[in-house]
Amino acid sequence: MKEIIASKSKADIEACHYSTDKKYTELLIMLLEEKDKKKDLKDLKDLIQFTLIHRISILQTNNTNLFKSSIKKEKTAYANDSIDISMNLNSFYFHLSGIIDNLGWYIEYKLKILNIEINDKRNKSLIGLYKNRNKKFLQELKIKEINLYNTILEYQNWFNELIEKRDPITHRKPLYVPPTVQTEKERKFMPIGLFGDSFINIVESTVEDTSKLHSLIIKILKYNKVI
Repeated sequence: MKEIIASKSKADIEACHYSTDKKYTELLIMLLEEKDKKKDLKDLKDLIQFTLIHRISILQTNNTNLFKSSIKKEKTAYANDSIDISMNLNSFYFHLSGIIDNLGWYIEYKLKILNIEINDKRNKSLIGLYKNRNKKFLQELKIKEINLYNTILEYQNWFNELIEKRDPITHRKPLYVPPTVQTEKERKFMPIGLFGDSFINIVESTVEDTSKLHSLIIKILKYNKVI
């Protein structure tokens, strides 16, 4: 995917957007089908409909907005658009981090790892997919479904990267894309949108993270005991 973006041609960027958008659409279809199987499990059905599906729809919109942002715009247009780019980046990583927690609850509802209700405020923090934060949950998951446990372990480095992006957004300061940068040659401020690599850096991470989320959800759904 990096190579496609790096080519910088409009056609290739559009192809990359199509590929990424297709992944979100596939996830939405899969989760809608999963929800329809759970007619007698209201809590699980609500989690799928109002949390997982809703967050994925937001991520899909954020990603589309980033692809449609100021790739080759005029100077003034990019300066005005930079706040929208920042807004979509912050939303993307806030909800992407959130959906990882939601997937922990999906597994809890399916396998009854700790038999915790989502409205039980005393124990909510126990549920999750982070090895360092949710040790008891993952230890029990290892006993009940070792293959799913091993799959979750494969994504721990990625989860930690998301924490590094999400925690500052929530607790300290949001991600920020400046409207202009100072050039070395002419020593003047130019719209960052005029520099090809800037777009690559902004969008590349969201493309890669979309692919990882796509593969993670598919792997979670494939286990018979979880489905």
